[in-house]
Amino acid sequence: MNVSPIIPAITEDWIERILEAAAAQGVPSANWILLRLPHEVAPLFREWLAVHFPDRADKVMNLVQSIRGGRDNDSSFVTRMKPTGVWPDLIRARFRGMCQRLGLNENSVDLDCSQFRPPISNGQLSLF
Repeated sequence: MNVSPIIPAITEDWIERILEAAAAQGVPSANWILLRLPHEVAPLFREWLAVHFPDRADKVMNLVQSIRGGRDNDSSFVTRMKPTGVWPDLIRARFRGMCQRLGLNENSVDLDCSQFRPPISNGQLSLF
């Protein structure tokens, strides 16, 4: 299960309740994703914030930019899903602590890779 997007100063207060409800339903594992604002999404999100959370709009955007290197979004393949800074560290700690208390993420899944066949060099895969 994914708890996402976590919006700083808006939805992070729900993390514990979401995880508790998921664990009560038998969900075995959980992950989280902090808000990303790629391309056309950023202006739409800013407009949504101005309408629904005008008192927190500046704070939210300042937090978003603080975790994304001063920008609304970090599109780098390596870092876009790994926010940095105090805010994501706090969310990460809360999430891990709650998962541990609820017994989530305790079991790993063994994957069967015996059927995997690497592609041939010309890029065409076989149907059989």
